[in-house]
Amino acid sequence: MAGATKTSLIKSTRRALKERYPAVFGGKWRPLCVGVVDMLVADMGADAPRRDLHRAIAARAGKLEYLTAVAGGGPRYDLQGNERGHVTAHEQEYAKQRLAQMEQARLRAGEEVVRRAIFLKAFEKSGLSTASYASVNGLDYDRVQSEYHRALREREQRREERKQLVVKLEASGLSLEEFAKRKNVRLAKLRKAVDYVASLRATATPTA
Repeated sequence: MAGATKTSLIKSTRRALKERYPAVFGGKWRPLCVGVVDMLVADMGADAPRRDLHRAIAARAGKLEYLTAVAGGGPRYDLQGNERGHVTAHEQEYAKQRLAQMEQARLRAGEEVVRRAIFLKAFEKSGLSTASYASVNGLDYDRVQSEYHRALREREQRREERKQLVVKLEASGLSLEEFAKRKNVRLAKLRKAVDYVASLRATATPTA
């Protein structure tokens, strides 16, 4: 519960910053100037506690978009969008290292998702219960249970993402190729989503 409260506070603070300082929080991601938290405290006063502002800025600084902006170098900006200081070479290098670490973590996470998807397919094909599957394959029962339920959640998430992708495609009025190009979506992924939704609709359509 505490974690959820902290997250909601960060989100609400970020929304407030976006509305109050659109020059630096509302559009293009820009490196913030040194001392920005002190500036916010001085400007906002009792509207936002320092702790909440610090958390919101720290969360923003860890975002892929912000790190990409810092890695690109150039000026830093104050609350009004004016240049104030510059990103140092050391800061650029650190941002690049963090981006590389995030990419490695993303790839590892993707590999784990694929592994669980393969496991789920094999498990469902076996027709066994989780207890029997664990016993037959010499696996830990609790691990099998955990992997099974996580794989189910991930599959449901993928299916929901496909449905939402098709909703956006249909609302755009674009062809598959145009939509894929504009939204930077792999065409193969888009086609798979369209085929999936088409199969759902075919199943839901009553036959005469």
